[in-house]
Amino acid sequence: MSETTVRINQLVSTNIFEVPEIKMRVDFLFYEMKDEIRERFNEILAFVTKREYDKKKYGEISYEEVLEYFKVYFYKFTLNTAVSITFSKEGKYNMLENVLEELSKEKLKEAILGKPMIHAFEKAITKLPIDGGLDACLQGGMKLLIEHEFLGEAIPYASIE
Repeated sequence: MSETTVRINQLVSTNIFEVPEIKMRVDFLFYEMKDEIRERFNEILAFVTKREYDKKKYGEISYEEVLEYFKVYFYKFTLNTAVSITFSKEGKYNMLENVLEELSKEKLKEAILGKPMIHAFEKAITKLPIDGGLDACLQGGMKLLIEHEFLGEAIPYASIE
């Protein structure tokens, strides 16, 4: 029998995180890692508020707001991995078990230091009021600087000819 690859495009709801067993694990992890989450928030906030202008603009970003966005991005991060495991050759077809397996301190720490936290901060920046085109450009520039500083991503180069 020949091997066939099938591409599956399926929406998976973050409602799975309301299942009592999963919710309890998430609550425990976030409680256990609260200091690390707060520390990373403070580190990124200190970076974005280095200049006086930026203190006025980005100093309004709240920890609670970033934490809520972070949870959503962490859920997506977890679900992406769990879905990959579910449809891999590993034979782990129970989505609930796969999500529970992915909910570990190591995975949460990876999310705190990685894209989920950065995306949460960027979302909070995007929600700040802007006064016009210049503000929008500055916000976009700040997002690029955050990605460069904390994820090591290159800042795109555009040449004008």
